[in-house]
Amino acid sequence: QEPRSPDHQRFAVLAIGGVHSAKGGMALRSLVPLSADTLLWAVRSLAPDYHTWALHSLRMLADSSGLAFMQHVKPSLEALRDLLAMEVTVMPGLLPLVGQVVNSMVVVLGPELEPGSSIYQTCLSLLLEMDDAAGSFAHNGQYASS
Repeated sequence: QEPRSPDHQRFAVLAIGGVHSAKGGMALRSLVPLSADTLLWAVRSLAPDYHTWALHSLRMLADSSGLAFMQHVKPSLEALRDLLAMEVTVMPGLLPLVGQVVNSMVVVLGPELEPGSSIYQTCLSLLLEMDDAAGSFAHNGQYASS
């Protein structure tokens, strides 16, 4: 296979989070901005079948980087909102993965997540969007739980 095949690209997207998770995000602190930007680009730009890999990798990056990921929380939440707006009917299993990424963002924020703040409102609206989407899929028989 050529280096730019879809399988290689999916592996590369997943490897970013895997390397940070295995090595420890704090040890790779200087690479967190580049890694986060790359994964957010993948979430926004690549074909839908890459999004699962990019979101899983983004979750691993956030979980392993801790406070080094703080500046990427808001762009990550915005990317999730954009993704839900365009793809909720396309990707089976997307909703649980989005929920996991939102959870990782909450963990990164820790006590900085104050009720009423704009980030708090964004997290809440994402969860409500997911709940609405899951409810509409459940009623239409389209929701595939994972």
